[in-house]
Amino acid sequence: MKKIGSLFLVLALLLTAMVPSFATIEEQEQRLEDLENQRQLKQEDIDATSSEISLTQASIEEVIAEKNRLEEQIKQTDLDIIEKQEDLAKVQAELKEARAEVLAQQEDFGGRLRVMYLNKDSESFLSLLLKSRSIEDFLTKIDFMKSIADEDQRVLDDLKEKQVAIEKLEKVEQENLADLHIMQESLEKDKASLVAVEQALEAR
Repeated sequence: MKKIGSLFLVLALLLTAMVPSFATIEEQEQRLEDLENQRQLKQEDIDATSSEISLTQASIEEVIAEKNRLEEQIKQTDLDIIEKQEDLAKVQAELKEARAEVLAQQEDFGGRLRVMYLNKDSESFLSLLLKSRSIEDFLTKIDFMKSIADEDQRVLDDLKEKQVAIEKLEKVEQENLADLHIMQESLEKDKASLVAVEQALEAR
């Protein structure tokens, strides 16, 4: 009986010693489960942050591409404006020269007309006939007068052509001025857009 009692005592002691061990294992398992849950939450945060980083990176790349496009467009517009200003200066120089030529021809022609008007009585057909020493002399004077009239007509035709050329140049000048105005407006708009893009890029 003593042996049986001793055996029960040993078993009771063993069971008592094992209870805390089971409780410790359960706590450790719960702790492991909590840690796993925390790890999953952290992983979700990491995945969300990675996705956000990827989107932000893509957005930044788009903004950089737009910035580069605007800079290139501004550079090209600057070159176009310089070229258009050179064209305008050339047209304006041609206009100045053409107007000066027309003015000189008009003054010369006007002077000749005034002389002819003042001498109209002395240079009439009858006057020429009476002043002529012979028929040959009369025909020579008629030919001379005809030559003057032909030259006057040529000058008039030349003046008309130059006037038409001046009108065309003036039209080209107005078109160049309008184009230049549009280019300058476009340049200012692109520069404003570039400032906005640079600010957006800095913010991101």
